[in-house]
Amino acid sequence: MESISRSSHDAWLGVTIRDLTGDLKEEKNIKTAKGAYVNSVIKKSPADSVGLKEEDVIVSFNGKPIEDADALIHSMEKAKPGMKAEIGIIRDGEKKFYHVVLSSKRQNNERRTFAFRVPSPASPCISEFNVLGMKLSTLNKQLAEYFGAPDKKGVLVEAVKKESPAVQSGIKAGDVITNIQDERIQNVADVDQALNEAETGNTISINIIRKGEKKIFKLTIPDDFQGAHFPFPFGNTHRFPKLKGFHFEFPQPEGFENMKFDIGTELNHAMRGLHLRLEQFDKRRHWDSNEI
Repeated sequence: MESISRSSHDAWLGVTIRDLTGDLKEEKNIKTAKGAYVNSVIKKSPADSVGLKEEDVIVSFNGKPIEDADALIHSMEKAKPGMKAEIGIIRDGEKKFYHVVLSSKRQNNERRTFAFRVPSPASPCISEFNVLGMKLSTLNKQLAEYFGAPDKKGVLVEAVKKESPAVQSGIKAGDVITNIQDERIQNVADVDQALNEAETGNTISINIIRKGEKKIFKLTIPDDFQGAHFPFPFGNTHRFPKLKGFHFEFPQPEGFENMKFDIGTELNHAMRGLHLRLEQFDKRRHWDSNEI
């Protein structure tokens, strides 16, 4: 399905959807023959406010049957902000109805950039403290079992920078992040997403596992927080905002002439790797979703 560009003045429900394919029905054990599958529900959206959830299957809109994602998109195209809509869904084999007031499309996330950085000659392998002073990594299966992470998923705090918001909150190296607010954290991209949704100045709850014990810490988002960056490899790509631009950053001229590689060759190699990752995500069927 092609991605559909929508105006900020269009009606907005606050979900990402995709077609209910045979593979998806088998994977999720969905018995419904037709409908639009909900990949994600955006926090503080009209859908979120009435209780729609991920993995719901929308089967009707204002009494009209919804056969696939395209049908729901076209129904939304005819709707207006402020309109009351009845959404029929199937959840765990049970049909439910929700009444929601549609709003206008969000405008605060339509521009994001990715920064592709070429390693500097001095420190080609040093990782950044990428999130509020924390150096994070997604747990693999063995580490998840070792740390006792629920569902064998979580994010390990590898290091914490001195005098950072993270260390001030009490978080330490070796902690495993499992939840931020009410969001389940399965990988580093989930941490970025949760922090990007938080407002500066607000205090959020971070659930961690430390030496087998569950703890909750409070972290205040600094006023100068510019948003977490999306690391590679991506996770939960169906949650990503629509992107309108890419930004490439290169090292400063100082010392650049001493770099022992051809920049064109290196970029081509990096882009080939990115292409392979995008192919993998396409196989996971996350890139065919649309936000409405």
